[in-house]
Amino acid sequence: MNQQNGNLAFKLFEFDNNSYFDHIQRNNYFTLILITSGEGVATVDLCDYSFKENTLFAFYPYQPFMLQSEKPIMGISIQFHHDFFCIYRHHQEIAANGILFNNVYQQPFIDLNEFSKNSVLNLINGIANELKNDAFRKDEVLVSYLKILLVTATRIKLEQQSVQDSETVNIKQQFVIQNLKNAIEDNFRTKHSASDWRRFVESDSCFACKNYEESF
Repeated sequence: MNQQNGNLAFKLFEFDNNSYFDHIQRNNYFTLILITSGEGVATVDLCDYSFKENTLFAFYPYQPFMLQSEKPIMGISIQFHHDFFCIYRHHQEIAANGILFNNVYQQPFIDLNEFSKNSVLNLINGIANELKNDAFRKDEVLVSYLKILLVTATRIKLEQQSVQDSETVNIKQQFVIQNLKNAIEDNFRTKHSASDWRRFVESDSCFACKNYEESF
């Protein structure tokens, strides 16, 4: 827990039934869900996706989602607040924003083969062991494990995405729109008026806008 405000900072837990996610979630933290057994339908942003075991979901804060299944599903969930680790501030290190999280063109999960599932589980076990210890610089170690987990998942997503991209819209257009979306998220707290955004779009810092202009 965050000792200053009492809010969730980081959480890891196992689940063995549908009650945790069988209703619409709008959490103020990032959520990773690894399905280890069972299958069902995930409703994410009003779209339905079928899922099965060895599926890893990645949801960003306030993204609406729900997992439904006729039979029990089992898995592991990791939840972390952006105050504990912010993927936007660490974008250069892990590059998860716009790929693993917050990707408007791709499904919000990845399918794991046996090798990638074991890699993810090994990292989760490392996190679980660290949570049990009250050791020196515990938070730093947890963040390190989390970074590796996010990079690993992002790599898998990129591999799967390269296959799917040939069937979707132009890759350059995807990155232009995603970069603009990221720029809005990075600046919405400080820029409020229409004049602020007009100056921002016209500035050299708006790379997405420049790329958009150059693509035509």
